[in-house]
Amino acid sequence: MTPPGRSTLRAGGPSPTRRTSALRSTVGPPAADHELADRVRQFPPASAPIAEISLVAQGKSRERRISDAHTSPFSAMALAQVFGTVEDMAPSTSTPPARDRDAIDVVVFDAMGVLYSCADDVADLLVPYLRSHGCVLDGAEIAQLYRECSLGKMSSADFWAAAGTTGTSDEAYCLNHRLTEGAVALLAELEATSVRLACLSNDVSEWSKLLRERFGLGEYITDWFVSGDIGVRKPDPEAFATLCRRLDVVPDRVLLIDDREENVSAARDAGFQALRFGTPRLSTMDQLRKELRPW
Repeated sequence: MTPPGRSTLRAGGPSPTRRTSALRSTVGPPAADHELADRVRQFPPASAPIAEISLVAQGKSRERRISDAHTSPFSAMALAQVFGTVEDMAPSTSTPPARDRDAIDVVVFDAMGVLYSCADDVADLLVPYLRSHGCVLDGAEIAQLYRECSLGKMSSADFWAAAGTTGTSDEAYCLNHRLTEGAVALLAELEATSVRLACLSNDVSEWSKLLRERFGLGEYITDWFVSGDIGVRKPDPEAFATLCRRLDVVPDRVLLIDDREENVSAARDAGFQALRFGTPRLSTMDQLRKELRPW
């Protein structure tokens, strides 16, 4: 039942049978973490020339060139050491279910690639920043440090020190981030409907706080679930369970908006409704506004 005084949001699309299964409170081993990449072809040293990263999602590949000779991110070998084997990173082949038209009580935004324009902040922002400040660690070492920091196992200050950098700071690094065009306007419109807004993000706690303060997002989103604070990263089912417990909401009345297929699939498995942002059909905030159709 919708709380008194709270309006509801309806998501478009055909109406399937409503999902009523409760979110499991106990989970098995963490799912493979695809945060940094789904598949990487090669891993040259930091001084090597251009590297190609091939990311696979829903059977379709896209390639990103890292033109900075000192920003070669992560190889299959490096990622396998941190997140599991390359085979474990295969894309989902399941058919996404149609979303329920029943009322939505909570809209949950991902941060990187949704609220902020850079989807792969580690490869595109963090690694170049580290290289420009003297970091000579290889990809596996950087990945491991970032993962520990984004799980709250070390502070950002300890991260910079462990990375062997000089002259780095949280504030300077966060200046590299940009908001997605139209994000604040959409948040303001949704907030005015009294639909509850939340953010579920894989990020370092200190960086997440700086960014939302810098862009004023806390004015619209009051509930922040950052992996560095809650100690678990998407697509681990416990991330979704934690959000539901703390907000006291049933999963099928929550809509997640995320740019990564593995997170969208995991959210649906947890009982959430979910939209994947960043696809040709849904790549701008204007398109997302039309998809939500709350008014």
